[in-house]
Amino acid sequence: MKTNDAFDGFTIELFKDTDGDRLARFEELLNVSAFGNAPEKALQ
Repeated sequence: MKTNDAFDGFTIELFKDTDGDRLARFEELLNVSAFGNAPEKALQ
């Protein structure tokens, strides 16, 4: 998995939902999240 310096300093939590998709959520920015079918896709 590649890292992105734009996320430096933020904590990202990764979850797997009941459908098997991945959810990435910024701990410090509660209204910012993304999803994808793999962790890499959720972090893009």
